[in-house]
Amino acid sequence: MKNRIFTLVFLSLISNINLLAQNFFELSGTLKNYDEPKIHLTIYKNWVESPLEYDLEVTKKGTFYSNIPIDDFAYCDLSLGEYGFNLLKIEPADQIKLDANYIDFDRTLKISGQGSGKWRYAVEQKRVFEIEKDWDFELNNLNNISKKGFFDLTNYLYNEQNSLLLKWKDSLSEAFYAVQRADVFGKYKGLELGYLMNRNLFKEGDFNSFNTKVFNSRTQVRSYEFGRFIENLIEADQKLSNKYQNSNLLDYEWVKAYSGNKELVDKNLMERILANKLLNVIEKDPNTSETELLIANVKDSFSNKNFVNIILKKYSLFKKFKVGSQINDFILPNISGDLISIKDFKGKNVFLSFFSTWCQPCLEDLESINFAEANLKNDNIVFLNILIDDNKAFKEYAKLSKANKLLVWSENLNYLNETLGLEGVPMYILIDKNGIIRKSNFDNPNQDEGRLLLSEIQEIIK
Repeated sequence: MKNRIFTLVFLSLISNINLLAQNFFELSGTLKNYDEPKIHLTIYKNWVESPLEYDLEVTKKGTFYSNIPIDDFAYCDLSLGEYGFNLLKIEPADQIKLDANYIDFDRTLKISGQGSGKWRYAVEQKRVFEIEKDWDFELNNLNNISKKGFFDLTNYLYNEQNSLLLKWKDSLSEAFYAVQRADVFGKYKGLELGYLMNRNLFKEGDFNSFNTKVFNSRTQVRSYEFGRFIENLIEADQKLSNKYQNSNLLDYEWVKAYSGNKELVDKNLMERILANKLLNVIEKDPNTSETELLIANVKDSFSNKNFVNIILKKYSLFKKFKVGSQINDFILPNISGDLISIKDFKGKNVFLSFFSTWCQPCLEDLESINFAEANLKNDNIVFLNILIDDNKAFKEYAKLSKANKLLVWSENLNYLNETLGLEGVPMYILIDKNGIIRKSNFDNPNQDEGRLLLSEIQEIIK
């Protein structure tokens, strides 16, 4: 979940052969008095692969429809203007229909169709534990409560959550029931761990006080909350043991031992945790011998080949952006229809921003990038924005942009993937006067309102 690169997915026609070979998640409905042109859907397939982003068009009558291929249990976020749902669960062959009057959304919302029981349960769960009383808020503000008092309250809420889930069991699939139980367990055990860590009460032996093997392998690797709890528990144990904070390789082997010699965590879940650690390493240090050793270890030892392929794909992507190598040229149109090429800026440093209008982190970054640009007007550097979106979104954004001539557009992700190895957004690259890549892993351009980015760029180009 730490990965900030969002995979771009553009809905297109799929061949009949592929249609027959895939399972689909169908989402449709009608939103009366809804003025927005789209609703946004994010699908998390396995907590390692980058999330899939979809903009679903809403007709003038308020109807929308999507048919999205998924091959396993997944989670999703759904944004409908001011309203939204986070971490809803979906399964192949679900056919969920939403109907509501937008101006009275909560009271008029109706959820129906195959697999809709899990969403109706989620609405009820939110009402009981967040709306009638915001228990998360209450727990986070119990500053002076004793350990016994806090753990008694989390145990009470854990049992209440399971009681509600049991009432809905007949309307739910077995897979959902198992994963939801794991999510509830992970949530409250995570809160208990947080209590211990925030008060420096986590001691040697506390790791084993949490029963980490209460769910089967398939459920563990699917569950978001359980996986996050286990990851935080391992980090707490590492911090207590003072183990390998400055070595990615030794840190990897230490974490790996929790499903090896220690046999405390299921191997499939451990591979998920290790995969995310390695993806973060690749973003920061893709070209070190230590990273190469980690990649080789994953290829030899991981049983989940999907995780291996995700790691290798990202490794290949970041190797293409190796510092010191020549960037591949690309040609894209600006709002006037003129074709813009990297070669047009030879003799100047160029900061490339790849973004999309639906990517909120991208838009937040751009505000800080504009700050850096304003302070580098006399430093022989050009800021070129590459918008990856449909033509309508490009034209609308261009009207608001102050740098139309330096805003280019493409809806063909495949072209940028083949040319540059670009997998998703946001992505930022700094190249020098000769087209040589000088930096390609600006982690948080909006940190300190762009001042850190400004100093990074100045240090490189000067």
